[in-house]
Amino acid sequence: MAQDASQRWNRTDGVLIAPGTTPEAVADAFAERGVVVRLEWFPATTHLLSLTLMTDVEGRVAVTPPSRGGVVPGPSVSELVESLAREFTADVAVGPAAFNALPDDIELPTISHHGSASARTVVISPMSAYMVPLQATLLERPLAVASAPSLDRRIVMYSGEGTELGTFGWDEESLPALVLTSDSEDMSIRAIPTGDPEDDAVFSWGMTSRYVWGGVKEPGPALKSLVDELLADLTDASGIVDAVPGADLEAAAAAIVQP
Repeated sequence: MAQDASQRWNRTDGVLIAPGTTPEAVADAFAERGVVVRLEWFPATTHLLSLTLMTDVEGRVAVTPPSRGGVVPGPSVSELVESLAREFTADVAVGPAAFNALPDDIELPTISHHGSASARTVVISPMSAYMVPLQATLLERPLAVASAPSLDRRIVMYSGEGTELGTFGWDEESLPALVLTSDSEDMSIRAIPTGDPEDDAVFSWGMTSRYVWGGVKEPGPALKSLVDELLADLTDASGIVDAVPGADLEAAAAAIVQP
């Protein structure tokens, strides 16, 4: 069964939280189901996996057919989510579908949202200059600011531990914002277009990324092309450049290529 050329696919993001489970086991589970997916995780939080899949307008996930001609519609997102959650005793959410099979008494590893002593952050935002001292008071930390008049942007900088800019939300005049952060373990960039975390475009140089090509070990040209279009980092780059006027998409895409 070859892929229908008229079939349209959309990128759909999700998350799987499964303490005690390895990314390799999750990848194997997707492969057994023939589902095409991109998995991402940090070395320190392998129980927390980012999922990126392809879905159609009817909410079905993309799976590989017996041939390597591309992908075809498979199970619904809700069926896949429940199946994975039950198999791994996990909390799984993909798009609008969610299923929590975590035990009630489980204790999840703590993830800090207050930075580290080595953290350095630069925020590029259209926020008004007078908002910076107000934010410094709210966050209870010093903020340095510079202006880029040609871009109508302010560049806000801070370092070390403390509450991050945006922790208490973003006002409309401060968006879209671009947040660049580095510390002793990672370097990341986040584009924030609306203030809704689901709309953010994020790339981390410290994150491990793995593709599961459904039920095939090596993708054919049609499958590779589709995944490059919808699941690769170029999608993240598109969101990143939209946050800064005049940014170069090709340069951004090249900058976030994994070494």
